Amino acid sequence: MDITNLVQVKNDISLVKTKTTFYPHKNYRCICIDENNIKQYLVYGVVFDEETFNELFVYSHSKIMNDFENIGLLSNGKPLNKKQFIEHSDMHLYGSQRQNLRIVLFGKKDCLYGFYPYIRDNKKRTYDSVYEMYKAFVMGDIEPLDDDCIQFGNCGIPISYNDLRVTANFEENIVKI
Repeated sequence: MDITNLVQVKNDISLVKTKTTFYPHKNYRCICIDENNIKQYLVYGVVFDEETFNELFVYSHSKIMNDFENIGLLSNGKPLNKKQFIEHSDMHLYGSQRQNLRIVLFGKKDCLYGFYPYIRDNKKRTYDSVYEMYKAFVMGDIEPLDDDCIQFGNCGIPISYNDLRVTANFEENIVKI
């Protein structure tokens, strides 16, 4: 999957167009249609011209890379080494001893990223898996983002597994386009 295949709304507003609502901090699939030197973008089944698209949307990978820079997950645009990565992390364990579910969190309450590993194993293997996912994402592999293995939240540490949430007043910030 290419880094241009997932987009998010640029600002903390909800967009409504033809009965489709686009919420902030949510990823939407995007396809660029280039025909007769006219670019259009198909986002979640809705077509936008190039100017409107550039005004309303940002590529998810770019936004997350900016957030990673702000929370210290990048050093001059490059991934941290494994030791630094582990030092910045906060691992949380969910479930019983037989079914250990771990997530690795980065950031503070208002900008928190959770990495949900594909494997469920011990602490070392979880860190290994998450670090490889992180390096691949920084190099442009957005599949973990599409699979919800990398999630954004602004409500603090989740109480239950796979519940990293975003709160905002979506009803107050609606823009009809």
